[in-house]
Amino acid sequence: MHLETVPTPPSEWKTDLLVLVQDAGPSPFDVQDPLLQSRLEKVAAAYADETLEGEFLFEPRHREDLGAVVVYSTASEKGFSLWENAKTFASRAIQLATRTGRKHVTFALNGPGGADLVS
Repeated sequence: MHLETVPTPPSEWKTDLLVLVQDAGPSPFDVQDPLLQSRLEKVAAAYADETLEGEFLFEPRHREDLGAVVVYSTASEKGFSLWENAKTFASRAIQLATRTGRKHVTFALNGPGGADLVS
């Protein structure tokens, strides 16, 4: 397995599975894509008002460079630290990628704690 961090802007991400970890309340990601942004804002609102729990998986058909997008919320895993949730979500995402034949996985975290998880 090859892991790397890259400073590539979200509009240039090319991946088979985009894993977004929703942290820090209803603050959505800035993915620099209006259609995808709209979808993520609805998902963030659903997590915030607790009408959505667990993972949310979809395929943005307007982007050929993105396969599937899966969103995990730290709010759905209460009682765990961000680090513990990140490990859990990474494990789930890798299992999902393996089951569905997706070889390139990209992770993103919307909260301020994300930088501390990468070294």
